[in-house]
Amino acid sequence: MYQPLSGARTTRAGITALALGMFQIACTSGVIFGWPAMYLIMRDEHIYQDACEQGEETCEAQLLRLNLIYTVASFANNASTVVTGFFFDRFGPRLTNLLSSLLYTIGVGVFMLSFYFRVDMFIIGYGIMGFAGPGVQVSVLHVGNLFPSFQASAIALLSGMFSVSSIVCRIFQYAYSSGVSMSTVLLVYIFLLVLIFLPGIWLWPDTPYEQHQQQQDPNGSMQDINSAASAPGNRDVDSKLHSLPFRQQLNSLLWANIVWLAINNLFILFYAGNVMSMLPESVSDTYTSVFNWVWCLGFLTMPVIGYLMDRRGMVPAMLVTMGAQVAVGIIACLYYVAPPGVQISAFVLSSFSNMSIWSIEFSYVALVFGFSNFGKILGLSSFIAAVVGLLQFPILYLVLHHFNSNYAYGMVAVTALIIPSIIFPIKHRQYFAYTPSRKQGFKKLGEEE
Repeated sequence: MYQPLSGARTTRAGITALALGMFQIACTSGVIFGWPAMYLIMRDEHIYQDACEQGEETCEAQLLRLNLIYTVASFANNASTVVTGFFFDRFGPRLTNLLSSLLYTIGVGVFMLSFYFRVDMFIIGYGIMGFAGPGVQVSVLHVGNLFPSFQASAIALLSGMFSVSSIVCRIFQYAYSSGVSMSTVLLVYIFLLVLIFLPGIWLWPDTPYEQHQQQQDPNGSMQDINSAASAPGNRDVDSKLHSLPFRQQLNSLLWANIVWLAINNLFILFYAGNVMSMLPESVSDTYTSVFNWVWCLGFLTMPVIGYLMDRRGMVPAMLVTMGAQVAVGIIACLYYVAPPGVQISAFVLSSFSNMSIWSIEFSYVALVFGFSNFGKILGLSSFIAAVVGLLQFPILYLVLHHFNSNYAYGMVAVTALIIPSIIFPIKHRQYFAYTPSRKQGFKKLGEEE
């Protein structure tokens, strides 16, 4: 079996592991977030059109039922990390990757049968896909430890593939528009999934790759080689929390980061799930296609995200992300009065912020808490983010039934929530900033006297 690469740097084996991890994530983990493309397919297939009055091509009842598929799947996607995280910490990367891959493939199979037999199992199939996808990602994030000088950048690349995976639905849409049935498209996809997952059985180790944060310089002193930890804004973060028991890690003040994650994730979920409805009907399909491609190509912003985390620190990365989110909210609220082309700038910024939010979270947990309880901490934070993310459905209901389908009200609501969340990166700054006066304060995080 393939063994952990202790002390490995950017070796051929390390690059192979990184490449396979990126490819597996890109083909599975965030596929459900290609919902705008999948929505168009299901609408054209007349799924749930029986909820509309006779003669109506589409209606609010159909929209709500279709949106419920996305809501359930996105909740399952975030919430499943609790189960996956505990499983990862207990059984390791190989088994986590194998079982998550198998469950994801089953979900695709159920979704395929829903189209083929015209049975209402769409929520079940798409929900299983959403539930299993993060397990593939969690099982390979430890590969970032093989690149100690660029750990945050490596983790950012892996997390960035999560958003790239939404391109899969765009490929589905292209094949469907070319005359291929969805059941056939999904059957071919299942075959490709088997080919993608098989190498992981031999490549992934039974235990996570080890973190290597220090090396000895020629003078005999120890130097930090983890650039994420030594970035100007992160230099006070070391391994104090890494060796603490799980409960003591949970009691740390830095754990409040999950509130920041949950609020910013809610914004992205609501925006991405309803962007196609915020556009004029005459250009909706065209701009939804543009959004899908821009969303998928967000991985091109990974060098910026990696630079912010590795060279500037977590706090600047959080603040830049929040600024991008607020800008998206403002631009989206103008969809009634501004030319549709203006929304492309919101597409770009939302793609960047979606990449950045989870890159920050994954790197943050690895940097602050280490990998001894990585799965549990990441799982619980994702679960709370998922619960908060469920608010997107009642917000949509209010928009449709009480605000005459004016999505500006919904965008104002989710944008307003972001602004007070600035207190969390500002509060974190006292722990990340390198000042002697904060050394004692760091002990509040659980360090014993």
